[in-house]
Amino acid sequence: MLWWVDLSYGLHACDPFAEEPNLIHVPLPQDPDALPDDDQVNRGAHRCVKVSGGRLMYVQIHGNPVVPVVSTWLLDESTCSPGEWEWNPQLSAPLAELWIDQSYVDTMLPLTIPALALSHPTDPNRVYFFLKSCIFAADLRLRKLVSFNSFEMLDPPCELWMKRSSHLVHAWQYDPSSSRMYLLSLPFSLS
Repeated sequence: MLWWVDLSYGLHACDPFAEEPNLIHVPLPQDPDALPDDDQVNRGAHRCVKVSGGRLMYVQIHGNPVVPVVSTWLLDESTCSPGEWEWNPQLSAPLAELWIDQSYVDTMLPLTIPALALSHPTDPNRVYFFLKSCIFAADLRLRKLVSFNSFEMLDPPCELWMKRSSHLVHAWQYDPSSSRMYLLSLPFSLS
């Protein structure tokens, strides 16, 4: 299946190898308490769709801006065609529970709603966030930070109009067997 993601509308899927390809629409989960978007450009700051653990995962920060919640849904593909979203209550956490954990307190980050960066490609428990020039991962099941790092982005998007979000990063699992170092270690003869 080929997938297209539009965070304001939903997903589209198509089997390009079918005799008669059919475009299927999969709407995103409806959330009545979505955070207001700053504008159309930053729509992805509080939601993302990524592959995690071999399934499509939708993550959204929602709720009251004073008590925001991070929730996850996994796409049920048990049938031949794309199915429905399954809300995962064990992987939904109030940000306040992360903010009071010592792992977050030690970072000295502010108690501010972060932007969603991505979900871990193999571990659906982990979600990554951007906050200022930091990226951090939270284990939503444990409700604590599991990694934290500062970064510098060369030629960043203008902070006044575009927030760092899931539009800017993609995760993949590194395969060391595909490394160029292996090719460089092979003996070459010059004639």
